[in-house]
Order: sequence, then structure tokens, then C-alpha cells
Amino acid sequence: MICVVDTGAANLYSIQVGLERVGASVEISSDPGRIKRADGVVIPGVGAAGTAIDKIRASGVDRVLAACEQPVLGICLGMQLLGRSSEEAPERLLEVMQLDFTAWGSSAPRKVHMGWSRIRSLNGDLYRDIDEGAYMYFAHSFATGLNAWTMGISEFGSEFSAGIKKDNFFGVQFHPEKSGDIGTQLLKNFVEMTC
Repeated sequence: MICVVDTGAANLYSIQVGLERVGASVEISSDPGRIKRADGVVIPGVGAAGTAIDKIRASGVDRVLAACEQPVLGICLGMQLLGRSSEEAPERLLEVMQLDFTAWGSSAPRKVHMGWSRIRSLNGDLYRDIDEGAYMYFAHSFATGLNAWTMGISEFGSEFSAGIKKDNFFGVQFHPEKSGDIGTQLLKNFVEMTC
């Protein structure tokens, strides 16, 4: 069973459908016990980091997520939550990786990277059967640069981490649930890690 963490994000059900399409049994929950017992965990993301981390902390899920031993996948905002800090939120995030997320540029209105972009330097089982230079769909205003945990690179003015990995924790800045067959393959790869 894959548990999609209820962060209040707008894309919970599209992620659920994407995971079910590749054969996963899926539950949406913010119950720490259910998350702890899941075979895999997905932290979704469309929304604001501050709102999401507040909801996670209020339910006690933050402590469970940081201690997970099963595969965990953070998607877009979910990837950001795996980091240490974000310009979007004054609160500390989950701090699974010591990463800071900053806005694109310093001018208002804030820039948004929205649309299809190539990903490269793909490493690891999460990207099995995905070609170098494949296109994924992005929609984000905050990003982290290249670092020791980078497992996939994209570019929007400058290079940034399109994917990260530390131990059993994975993050992708793009939306696999909106990325057609290639995104479906990535979700399939994640589900297979949980078996």
C-alpha cells in the first residue's frame, strides 16, 4: 500500500490515480500510524510550503516522515518539504536533506517555471527506462541548486536539481502525474521499489 500524505495539496487525487494506474493500492491519509505502516509514502505538492508544513506538524506527521525507512517520494512542493528551508516559509521544513529552496530571481512578480523541460544526468532506479533528455512537466516558483543529493538536472535560466535522493528519500521537482507516459514510468519505478 502506498500512502499519499494529505498535505492539503490540490493534486492529491491526480497522484492517487497515477499510482493506481501502475497497479498500486493507494490511501490518502494524515494519520501517522497509517503512514508508518505503508510500503511507500508520497508527499504531494501543489500549494505553499508554509501551509503544508503547518498541516504536517499539526497532525504529528513530520516526525513520522523524517523517520521513515520505506521509500518516500516528494513531488514538487513535496520535494521542497524534504529540505531545510524555503524562502516561501519562515518555518523549518522536514530537514531530511540540508537544502535551501529559493525563488527564481529577485524581481516581482515572482517568476514561475511552468511547462515541459528536459531532464538529464538521471541516476538510479527511480529513472529506470527513462531516456536522458526526456521531457517532464514543471510548475514551480522555488528551486534548489545542484548539490550532493542531485539525481537529475534541468534548466530554467540556470541549472537546478530536478531530482534529489538521500537513502530511501527521493524528490522530483516536476510532476510525474502530469508528464504522460514518461511520468507514468517514474511512478511505476517508485511503486516497484516498495514491493
